Amino acid sequence: MADILENQTIMTLPLKKLLNGLLPEQAFAELVGSYDIVGDIAVIIIPDSCQPWQSLIAEKILENHPHVSVVAKRAGNYDGEFRLLPLQVLAGEERTVTELRESGVRLSLDLAQAYYSVRSGGERLRIARMVADGERILVPFSGVGPYPLVISQHSRAKEIIAVEKNSSAHQYALQSFRLNKKLKNIKFYQADISCWLGGEHGTFDRIIMPLPKSGAAFLSSLLPVLSPRGWVHFYDMQLVDSFEKSFEFIEGVALQLGRKILYHNITACGHCGPRTYRICVDVKLE
Repeated sequence: MADILENQTIMTLPLKKLLNGLLPEQAFAELVGSYDIVGDIAVIIIPDSCQPWQSLIAEKILENHPHVSVVAKRAGNYDGEFRLLPLQVLAGEERTVTELRESGVRLSLDLAQAYYSVRSGGERLRIARMVADGERILVPFSGVGPYPLVISQHSRAKEIIAVEKNSSAHQYALQSFRLNKKLKNIKFYQADISCWLGGEHGTFDRIIMPLPKSGAAFLSSLLPVLSPRGWVHFYDMQLVDSFEKSFEFIEGVALQLGRKILYHNITACGHCGPRTYRICVDVKLE
């Protein structure tokens, strides 16, 4: 495996410049010029018109980026309960496992076995910088552990509890925790959050819900373990002119539970499709 690099999405040279004159006119016009680099793996999108030249495209990325060891294409969309992304390796080493650094922490993961968004690194750091000294934090749907690890690195939280149902993601979170030996205040649980909440775990000053779309189903179960004047960070997918609908949903659930909202803020933290964004609603409750 290549040297562990700070996470990045910026290419050393756009694909269209690399492949100028090497593809037929229609294929070149439809070529997706950007791609993600996760650790030492480049993840690319190959339109149908470019399929006959996918090996050439992958080899050009390897030639252009000395720290990339694998080029894989998206062979489908994020799907299923664990939002897994089908991948097909086109060039380089035959693997989807990698290591990377994000905001000063080391992460180990398998891109085919667990969800991870390289483009959300800045958002995770934003949340970490909001954490006050001594907080107890709950991160359901914690995946391979980027939120708890980055928060531990950049705050003085008392305790961070991470709960993840996907056993593969949980194992990589534990592996990453071992890689970051100075971080001591995280506990990882492999469990369905609905079942885990049935235990006695106390209350939390901050709850982070990085599960857009389906996370809404768990809000009414999570708010009862939020401390007075605690924070919830609720992620959702919304059209550009409908951001407030996510806040209105949270407000409705809070009122049903007898909780009043003291403050809210909405941050657009990712473009997901035509006029559609991944958003985070930061809410402080009474």
